[in-house]
Amino acid sequence: MNMIRFLQFSDIHFLFCEDTEDEYAQMRIRFIEDLENVKKQLGVVDYVLICGDIACKGQKNEFNKAKIFIESVSKALEVDGNRPNIFLVPGNHDIDRQSYKATRDLLRPSLLDKKNDEFLQAIKHTEPDTLKILYAPLLAYNEFAQPYSIDEVSETIMIGDIDEHYFDGKNYYWKFCLGKESNYTVNLYGLNSTLTCDGKEAAKKDLKEGNHLTFLPKPAYNIQTYSNEINISMMHHPLDWLKDENHACTIFDDRFKLQFFGHMHVQNSQSNKAVKIFSGAFQPEKEADIKDCPPVFNVIKLDVEGAVMIVELESRKWDGAYFIKYKEESKTMSVSLAAPNNWSETTQEEAKKEPIVIEHIMKPIHEINYMFINSDRQREIIERLVPGTFDDERSERANCLLFLKAVKERGLYQQLLNELNK
Repeated sequence: MNMIRFLQFSDIHFLFCEDTEDEYAQMRIRFIEDLENVKKQLGVVDYVLICGDIACKGQKNEFNKAKIFIESVSKALEVDGNRPNIFLVPGNHDIDRQSYKATRDLLRPSLLDKKNDEFLQAIKHTEPDTLKILYAPLLAYNEFAQPYSIDEVSETIMIGDIDEHYFDGKNYYWKFCLGKESNYTVNLYGLNSTLTCDGKEAAKKDLKEGNHLTFLPKPAYNIQTYSNEINISMMHHPLDWLKDENHACTIFDDRFKLQFFGHMHVQNSQSNKAVKIFSGAFQPEKEADIKDCPPVFNVIKLDVEGAVMIVELESRKWDGAYFIKYKEESKTMSVSLAAPNNWSETTQEEAKKEPIVIEHIMKPIHEINYMFINSDRQREIIERLVPGTFDDERSERANCLLFLKAVKERGLYQQLLNELNK
């Protein structure tokens, strides 16, 4: 791998309405057209990152509309029959705020308390039904996002058959290995920062009476990493919205050298110990001043030279008729990495291992997942690729989701596609 190129955007805020009632319908057409310029001028896009607020009210019909749009993005970025993989994380507009509202209102203070980790650990390992309630507002989002990527706790809830220990060992994030860049293994992590969202959350500097911060479980970012890795995070809320901001900033800057955020609606980026890219809103809310918050998307090139990670950011903004280069926000940033000659013996041994990399095949993984979900040969394929795992006591849905989890973990997407094409 010589370099990696990402397309990043967030805050689409899809409402279910007719195109003639949609003030951004024409802008989206111009966006799809501009992706042709991206391919010609900047090169092939390897991955699409959507950093939350895909919907407006977390409703199924909004996600159905989003799915059609995302497919048009994937198609527009196709080169020689290859289309990029797409990754998602949820935002505060992707949840149904009315789901278990009274119970979640009672749970929220415990998640925003100093002992929030002890509380979350207790319910994860001894009260799984309570953890399910915290995740209940994400039901429609997870149904939509599962073929793309959802965290392991959400995945476990979708599978069902939950007992007291069913969440043991399940992570609050999803992870994909993107391959190797020079001597470094590149991993992408998706995190969920919506568990305490109710419309009253605010950044620390903007807190007023009646507002509160957001909560991100520490185990979601307390990952173990080696010096031969470049870890990339994507989540919706910036770190200054978190209850444990100071602790989170220290850990993030140490373990995630490239960080993607949404939510702020104003494009921004910075680098110090890590590169942080805050995506502006793709479709700002109506009350926003479009001059201050123009619709925007980013194209990011990640490269490594020696022991330096170099990030080239081209931001593109809507001028009312077309997308143009956002010169003020386009820049090149860099961060030093641990040089291979300084790696410990343990790290050098880790570097020799071949990671299970997301496969570069002509169809994106979410399309393969959709094909399998809609196949009438599910059991046959499961027994052929992962023999002995189909369980008649489980629901068809649970068997399928467990199979797709195994496909991801074992790197079997090409074999699955071959089976589906028979």
